[in-house]
Amino acid sequence: MRLKQLFLASLLWASVASAQSAPVIFFSDLTSGPSDHGESVGGFSGAYVTLYGNFFGSSQGSSTVTLNDRSCLRVVSWGTPWQWYQKIVVQLGSACSSGNFAVTVHGLASNGLAFAINNGHIFFVSGKGNDGSSGSFTSPWKTIPPAVRTAGARAGNIIYLENGASQMADDGQGWEAALTLRNDWCKGTAAEPNALVAYPGASVAIGTTTGPDTGIRVTGSTGGGGACEGGWIFAGLEIRGGSTAVSLNGQSRTSPSRNWRLVGNDMTCPNGNGAGGCLETVNVSNLKAYGNNVHDTGVVGPPTASSLYHGVYFSTDTNHVDFGWNTISNVHGCRGMQLHSTDGYDLYDYSIHDNVIHDTQCDGILLATTNPSEGPISVYNNVIYNAGKGPNNPERTGAWNCIYLGTYTKRGPEGSGTIEVYENTMYNCGSFRTPPYGDSNTGVQSSAGKDPVKIHLHDNIIYQANTSAPYFDNDNPLPDGIYGTNNVLYGIGPPPRSTVVTGTIKVNPQFVTAGTDFHLSSVISSATGVRNKTTPVATYDHDGNLRPIPPTVGAYEHAPVLAVPNGPAKR
Repeated sequence: MRLKQLFLASLLWASVASAQSAPVIFFSDLTSGPSDHGESVGGFSGAYVTLYGNFFGSSQGSSTVTLNDRSCLRVVSWGTPWQWYQKIVVQLGSACSSGNFAVTVHGLASNGLAFAINNGHIFFVSGKGNDGSSGSFTSPWKTIPPAVRTAGARAGNIIYLENGASQMADDGQGWEAALTLRNDWCKGTAAEPNALVAYPGASVAIGTTTGPDTGIRVTGSTGGGGACEGGWIFAGLEIRGGSTAVSLNGQSRTSPSRNWRLVGNDMTCPNGNGAGGCLETVNVSNLKAYGNNVHDTGVVGPPTASSLYHGVYFSTDTNHVDFGWNTISNVHGCRGMQLHSTDGYDLYDYSIHDNVIHDTQCDGILLATTNPSEGPISVYNNVIYNAGKGPNNPERTGAWNCIYLGTYTKRGPEGSGTIEVYENTMYNCGSFRTPPYGDSNTGVQSSAGKDPVKIHLHDNIIYQANTSAPYFDNDNPLPDGIYGTNNVLYGIGPPPRSTVVTGTIKVNPQFVTAGTDFHLSSVISSATGVRNKTTPVATYDHDGNLRPIPPTVGAYEHAPVLAVPNGPAKR
């Protein structure tokens, strides 16, 4: 009987392995743009748009991409690898109209992704250009700062940066930045943002790791004319800083800078130190950060960077943030990502999903001064490993977990509600074996102080390698500060008894390669043994496979599902 079961399982796995997953579009660099008056190639002269997703195939072949059900596009490149997924670059034609992008591969159609045709202008910057020119493709500008000042004075414009258009020296605006954005140059809107984008195939650097303190900096409340109002897209750029790659700021909590979009950028700050991060925000609202690679941040030392320095730091009064499909890695100082309102009100409305976060000195993700009762906070489909590695930072402080809830109110009403943590894969959390104080390294920890904020922990995999770092720890006055079900807990023996964390699946999840590849090695992996349906459930897994109901535990499904829903991936 056992041999028969194994034989049937092997047939099923072979069938699954040969199945074709439907293509899926995760996000695009631009959300709007003109359909003409740009570079003219073969009768197409509209904006270049990059679509990021998966299961496109390495070459186009008979596959198609449409906008509003029309074949009105020129395909520039197809299926180029980006992080663990792919991208397609298309150029709009004059026959295009507003609607949804869709990709069809082997007869399987993707989800739709909205795009709007606008009446903005398309400009170009080239190392061979002239700042006295018109900024057209045939007569490009030479340097980036004047281009930003011109295009940013109105809404809906796109600046494409060709090879040779890098901006590495201080721009002379008095903010110690390679590129500064003042209020007069921040007139983009939610419907028609302005965009600074690398031309297809171009390598464009802004800032250096040994030059200006910041690569791209936005003026705050002390800027002449007030803070930048926002409305910019930065995409496909190599952004460096002596301490910070991108610093976004607003006027105040009630007058934040709005409508930012960071897509497909490479950011690094290996000399970063002090209070801040390689990507940092203050008084910011409506930020979407997709597909960025934030890596090698903070001074290695000895001594290492301050405990106040992080890879990504969403600080005072930063709300309405969607952070997905990014990588944060090799972080020195402290956290991979920190949410902490230093001088303001509690933070809310965050979706942190489909990221890879690994090799961080302190926590992978810290959720501090958060208030989900004001707006939902969810952490799902992430792969987090080797978080909390140590060593001690100069202040000998911090915590060493994959996910850490440390809620306490700074100003305003006391935080309350539930943070949803689900369908994540976590491995080797809190491997630092000599933290300066006990109970500070775990897989998931809740230490919410007096604020009644909880973690709903369900459908995750937590695989621990350090016996002194438990799977989870509720250091919260609320007895159900961490509660949930359907979690795989493995690696350091049985989990502690709990009346609120139930339905635990106590088996080896059978990763393809523990520590490097966290896909499930077979369709019969015990990690697929979900006891019951728990909500919420992500639409897609980390790779872009459609999730069935109930889903597989962890960030990855064990098998593709061919049908796709109408509408975009869950944001």
